[in-house]
Amino acid sequence: MSYTINAIDDTTMLSDEVCQNPYPFYHHMLRDYPVYWSSSTYSWYVFNYQDVSSLLRNPHLSANRLQPIYNRMPAERQVQTKPLFDTFGRWTLLLDPPLHTKFRKLISAAFAPRLIEPMLGHISEVTEGLLDDVAHQAEIDIIHDIAYPLPAIVIAEMLGANPNDRDLLKQWSTDIAIFFGTGSLTDEILATSQRSVLSMTEYFRDILIERRKKPQPDLMTYLLASQIDGHSLSDDELLATCIMLLFAGHETTTNLIGNGMLALLRYESQLRLLRANQLLLKPAIEEILRFDSPVQRISRMASDDINLHGQQIMAGQRVTLVLGAANHDPAQFFEPSRFDITRSENRHLAFGFGPHFCIGAVLAREEGAIAIRQILERYPTLQLATPEPLRNTNFAVRGLTSLPVNVQH
Repeated sequence: MSYTINAIDDTTMLSDEVCQNPYPFYHHMLRDYPVYWSSSTYSWYVFNYQDVSSLLRNPHLSANRLQPIYNRMPAERQVQTKPLFDTFGRWTLLLDPPLHTKFRKLISAAFAPRLIEPMLGHISEVTEGLLDDVAHQAEIDIIHDIAYPLPAIVIAEMLGANPNDRDLLKQWSTDIAIFFGTGSLTDEILATSQRSVLSMTEYFRDILIERRKKPQPDLMTYLLASQIDGHSLSDDELLATCIMLLFAGHETTTNLIGNGMLALLRYESQLRLLRANQLLLKPAIEEILRFDSPVQRISRMASDDINLHGQQIMAGQRVTLVLGAANHDPAQFFEPSRFDITRSENRHLAFGFGPHFCIGAVLAREEGAIAIRQILERYPTLQLATPEPLRNTNFAVRGLTSLPVNVQH
C-alpha cells in the first residue's frame, strides 16, 4: 500500500493509511516536520534519529506519562479507573529514577544472557513442536501457528502460568496494547483495559499464593524472594510486574517474527541470501527490527521546558518519540527504505535506548532467530498466500493479525 502526502494535519497523522503503512508519512515528516505538535493527541511528535535517541536519555522527560492524563480526568472517571492507573503506575516501564533504577536492576537480573542461554534448547523444542502440529497442512498461518504461541508459551512458563491459557492471556494483553496504541482513550477502551488488568491480577494472584506454599524454579518464585533496599516486593508491585512482563514479553516478539517473515517473503533476494548463509541470521534479525519495528512509538512527559529546533516543549506536555521513523532516518541509515540483511551499521532504536532499554531484548532476539530459522528449514519453498496480510490497527505496536503462507511439500 502506498499513498501521497500533500499536506500534514492531525487527520493525516491518525488516518488508516498511516496506521497500516506509516513509512511514506515518516519520510515526509523527517524531511519537513521533524518536530510536530498534534492538537488532537495533545502531544509533540519527534521523528529523527538524533533527537529521538537523545530524548530517550534526557532526564527532563519523564516515563511516568500516564499520571498527568489521569490527573486531567473528571473526578468520577478517576474513581472508576483508579485500579487501572494504579497498576500501570507500578510498571518499571513507567517509572523514573531512582525507583526505576531499583526495579530494573531486580528484573533485569532474571533476563541476563547467562540465564537465557540455558533456555534456548527448550525454546527450540517448543518451536519444533508447533511446526509439527501443522505439518499436515498445505497452508499455515505464521502468526496463529508460530509467532503468537511461541513467545506466549515461553513467558507464561517463566511466570508460572499455564501455557494452555495462552489465548486468554493473549486477549488480556491485546486489550492493554489498545490502551497504549490508541489516539484517544475512550470510556470503552478504559473499561476494557481495566477489566483485563483486573482479570490478569487475579490470575497471577492464584499463582503467587501457590508459589508461596511451594516455590518453583520460575520467575514468580524469583520475584517473591527478591528485595529492594532490604524490603520484599508488595503483592501489588509483584502482580503489576508480572502483568508488565507478560504483556511486553510476547507482544513484541510475536510482531518481530511476523514482520520479519513478511519482509523476507516480500524481498526474495534477501531470503535467498539468508537461506544460503545462516551466519546472516543475526544481522537479519537486527534489520527486521529496524525495517519494521514491533514498537513504533513511545511517549514521555516533559518535566521541564525543552527547546528543540526552535520549538518550545513546555513542562507537562506529552512527547511522542517515533522509533519507527528514527529507524528510517536517511541521516542515520544508508537507503533506509531498503531491506538489507547484510547492513553493517545498524544501531536501530527498536528496543529503545538509554535507561529504559528493553529488558527482554536478548530473549526476544533469540526467540525470533530460532523461530525464523526453523520455519525456513522446515519449509524451503513457502510463499505468501495473500499479497496484503491483515495488520492490526495500533499506531504504537505494529504487527500482523494473520500471515497465511502456502507450504509446498
